[in-house]
Formats: sequence, C-alpha cells, structure tokens
Amino acid sequence: MVLSAVTTAANRAIDGSTPTVLERCRRFTTRQRLRYRTWRHCGREYAAPIDPFRVCRLVPGAITHVLTEGDRLALANGRPGWIQSVDDGDWDREAVRFTETPLYEALRAHFADGTPWEETGYAEALERIDRVHREAGRDPRYDLSNDTDRNVRYAYLDELYDRIATEGYQSAAAVRADEGSSAGFRTGDGTDTEIEIEIGTGTGTRTITRTADAPLPPAKREISVAVGRDGRFILESGRHRLAIARLLGLEEIPVHVLRRHERWQARRDRVVLTGVDGGDHPDLADLTPGRLSLEAD
Repeated sequence: MVLSAVTTAANRAIDGSTPTVLERCRRFTTRQRLRYRTWRHCGREYAAPIDPFRVCRLVPGAITHVLTEGDRLALANGRPGWIQSVDDGDWDREAVRFTETPLYEALRAHFADGTPWEETGYAEALERIDRVHREAGRDPRYDLSNDTDRNVRYAYLDELYDRIATEGYQSAAAVRADEGSSAGFRTGDGTDTEIEIEIGTGTGTRTITRTADAPLPPAKREISVAVGRDGRFILESGRHRLAIARLLGLEEIPVHVLRRHERWQARRDRVVLTGVDGGDHPDLADLTPGRLSLEAD
C-alpha cells in the first residue's frame, strides 16, 4: 500500500514537487518489484542465482544468432514483462544466424556499401516482422505504412549510426549519468527527449519524442539476449543496435541475459552445487559455489 502510494505520487509529480526524490522512490519501487517477480517467476526454482539487474559485456560477434519472431512472441506469452525466464523447448535450435537476416543485410548494404535505404529491402524486412505480429493477433511492431514514416525511420537510423560512431556505444547506465550524450537519444534523467529529423528536401523536419521508461533499471534497457542449451548467445531484442555495433567493429557492448534454456540453467546450477569450474563463459564466470538462490534477496 505504501509503495503503491509512493508510485502514484511520483506519477503525478509536477514542477516544484521535489521530482528528484519522487523519481528515486519510483525507481526503488520498480527495482523491488522486479526483484521479487523474478524470484517468484523462476529464481526460486534454481540453485544458481538469476540476477535481474546484471549486465555483462560481450564482443558483438559473440551474439551469433537471433530468435525467430514467432518464437520470441510465443516465449514472451509465458513471462511477465521485463522478467527473466528459464525455458525448455527447441527455440535455441530454431534461432537463425543474425548476419543472414534480411534486417542485418539491409543495414549492412546501407552503412557498409552506401546503398540508398529504398533499395536495401529494409522496409520489407520490417514488414515481415510486422506480419508475424499481425498473424499472432498483435499490433505491428514497426508499421512503416507510408513514405513519411519510412523516411523518419531512415533518418533516425542514420543519426543513431553517426552518434554511436562518434560518441561510442553508451550503456543505459552511462546514458542516465551523462545527459544529452546518448546513442539511443535518451536524456540523462530518463525522461522524454525530442529530436528533429529532416525528412526530405522541401518537406521540412519532423520532431520525434522518445520515451525512455524512466523507472526501469538500466539493465532492462540494454540489448537483451537468451542463452541456448550449449551456451550460445542468441539475440532477443536490440537488433538495430547490435547490427550497428557489428558494422562499426566495436570491441564490446553491454547486454542483459533475459532468458536461459533449461539445460543451460542446469549447468549453472551444477557450478553452484558442486563447485565444478565454470570456465570463462560470461554467464558462468561470476557464479560462486555454495551460493544458493533460495530467497528474493
């Protein structure tokens, strides 16, 4: 009741009502809820802890595959929003090579070869994704149904690429601490930010407002990955950022593990329960033998 009241008050904050304190309360409330819901949804069932806020750094090329859109939607149906999960099934085997997807090929054609956006097949790649959403009874994810929307999208991606190329890849935590310097156009305090994009000669500019989900912990705004039964990293969300990171040859990027295959989680459990060497795999290296995940700490 108290936490709910604090959240409600924060949502209604206006100028002069100590927004900094209220914003901290909102973030604290969100973190506690995510911590508990992660433990309740999956963490309590396993020995190896499932940290809801852990971010690891990977070479972009280490994320070799991407979930099919159908599998991603099907798996998301069984998990509360933003909560990690452990899932059985063949979704990891059905994942496709990221660099062979139409979306990556379109971005490579534009940024590496200089092909005009209209000739890359990018809009068609997004339409394929949207078709899966429509067939599942969901709203389209991108919906580039007219020339203006497509041109705005193209200009945004050009700006995103240039921003990362010149400023480096900004983690969500760094974005919050460094206002105005963001590959994702987020302001430092996590509030809305507006950018003006020129959409064509003689057509002027259009202002886009991007909301950064202010209360969400930074980890939940990073590129998210799944770990397959063999330890392979599989992209879950953040296709554009990963593609740009690969094309720019970045040394590493921050990622958040949102999903693990049940067999992989069993391997993590063995590291904790038996003390067997987990090796240098990023999802095993930080496990401590004997530290059990028995409570929502």
